Amino acid sequence: DAQKLKIQKIEGFLKQFQSYIALIIIVVVATLINIKDGENVFLSVPNIMNVLRAVSETGIIAIGMTMILILGDIDLSVGSVIALSGVFAAGCVSRYGMNIYLAMIIGVLIGIIIGAFNGFVISRTTIPPFIVTLATMNIARGLSGVYTGGSPVRVVSKEWQWIGAGYIGIFPVPVIIMIIIFIISVLIMNRTKIGRYIYAVGGNTLAAKFSGISVSKVKFMVYTYSGLMAGLAGVILASRMYSGVYTYSTFGRLFLDI
Repeated sequence: DAQKLKIQKIEGFLKQFQSYIALIIIVVVATLINIKDGENVFLSVPNIMNVLRAVSETGIIAIGMTMILILGDIDLSVGSVIALSGVFAAGCVSRYGMNIYLAMIIGVLIGIIIGAFNGFVISRTTIPPFIVTLATMNIARGLSGVYTGGSPVRVVSKEWQWIGAGYIGIFPVPVIIMIIIFIISVLIMNRTKIGRYIYAVGGNTLAAKFSGISVSKVKFMVYTYSGLMAGLAGVILASRMYSGVYTYSTFGRLFLDI
C-alpha cells in the first residue's frame, strides 16, 4: 500500500508539473546540441534575447487572454486584431505621412475599440463569446485584407523599427514592454478589486452577481484589455517586420487550439 501511495504521488506530481518538466527537457536538449567550439550557443545572452524578442508579441497577447480564460470565456479575434492594428498603423505612416508615434497609438486604439465592442456585445447580450469573437475575427481580417489589397504596407524607418526591433542596453524593447505589462497585469489581478472580481466571475458567475459584482462591467473591461494587448502586439509585430501585413491575421490561430 505504501508503495502504491508513493507511485500515485509521483504520478500526481508529474501531471501537475508536466508542462514545466517538458520545458526543462527541451532546454536541456537544446543546450546539449548547441555547443560550438566549447561554448554554449543556446544559453548565450544574444540568443536568449532573440528568443525572448521573438515570443514577446505572443506573450503580450497571452496576458490578456489569460484574464479572459479566468473568466471562463474565449477571444478568437486577437490574430485578426493584430493584423488590422499593424496595417493601419503602418498605413498611417506610409500612405498619409502621419507621425510614427501617433500612428502607433491609432493602431493600439483600433485594438481597444474592437475589444470594447466584443466586451459590450458579450456583456449585454446572451450571444456566446465564441460566436461574437469569431464574427469580429472575420470582420477584422476582411478589413485588413481590403485596406492592404493583399500587399504588405511597408515602412522603412529606424524610428518605426525601434519599438519592435530596437534595444535598450542589451534588452530588446519588445521584451521590456512585455515584462512591464506582465508586472502591471499581475498587480491588477492580485492587488486590485477588479482582479478579485475577475476571479469571482470566473469561479461562479451567479454567485458573483448575487454578491453585488457588476458581471457585465467586469467582462467589458477584460475584453477591452485583451483588445489593448492585441493592438499593442500588432503594432510591435509590424514594427519588427518593417511592415503591416494582412497575413498576420493567422498569428493568433494558436488560441483556437485551447
